[in-house]
Amino acid sequence: MISRREHLDLCLDALGARSAGAVIETPSSMLVPVFIADDSPLPSSISPVVDGRAERQPSGRTWMLKCAFGPEERAGLEVQSRWAHGMAPIVLLCDTRWDDGPRVALMPVGEPLDQMSFQSSTVRRLCDAVARLHSSTSDEGAGLESLEDRFRALRNYDPREVERATNIPNSAAVVSRARVDAAELFAFPMDRVGLHGDVHHGNLLHFSGEPQPWLFIDPKGVLGESLFDYANIVFNPDVLDPQTVERFPERIQTIGQHLHGRYGFDLSERFLRWVRAYGCLSASWHLEDRSHRAAAATLRIAAVADAHIA
Repeated sequence: MISRREHLDLCLDALGARSAGAVIETPSSMLVPVFIADDSPLPSSISPVVDGRAERQPSGRTWMLKCAFGPEERAGLEVQSRWAHGMAPIVLLCDTRWDDGPRVALMPVGEPLDQMSFQSSTVRRLCDAVARLHSSTSDEGAGLESLEDRFRALRNYDPREVERATNIPNSAAVVSRARVDAAELFAFPMDRVGLHGDVHHGNLLHFSGEPQPWLFIDPKGVLGESLFDYANIVFNPDVLDPQTVERFPERIQTIGQHLHGRYGFDLSERFLRWVRAYGCLSASWHLEDRSHRAAAATLRIAAVADAHIA
């Protein structure tokens, strides 16, 4: 069995590409910027897959090469290739020699959003990008995981155990209410669209050559209510930064104004219930990973949302 780095080297060789930067390795993928010369046609065993906009011959520019090893990352590349609006353009590559290896893709290199910005303008940019993405995924359902299935961790954790593990007073009651929120929100959904599933500052990039330059990468690809993607924004860019709590009212107001403009009516309470539910779910995930500090920080934000709900 060959290593991940050996897989990456095989991909570079097959594409006739040369590395144009440092390799980035995550638990489930490897990425590296590459340059493919105009006179380096793809070998006959490799074919670009239509990405929802056009079939692209990757050459003559710098690309980001991604080798996805984990099942969630592999599925995310498939989703990104299907959603034509709101997602960064992507070229999925099929090679008969990679059937038992990673899913391989190329996409243009984008410029990141300000990674540590809590400004209202950044929140609005994220909101606009979410709305644009949802506009093309309202009929998407095939092959997507149900958002409800992702809430298993919240259902499985005893609220008293969460309070003991995070040492946040009265948080068991917040978690209990979040579990009720989740049950009711899933029982009576406002809508059902294809969701990004992991909206944060690092997943929105600027691509100067695109008609709408601010585009998402790395979707999880889940099916559920649109407000879930907006709830993610409240916990970013850094759940451990005190500004996440301090600027909560300002950010809730900014998102609320966007939602009123998008849907035409006040969704403040429903949105706060999604924030409370997602915050407690995220805390459960952090506890599963034994990240108690992150769990406590996430739960504090859920508690702030709880205090804002009438």
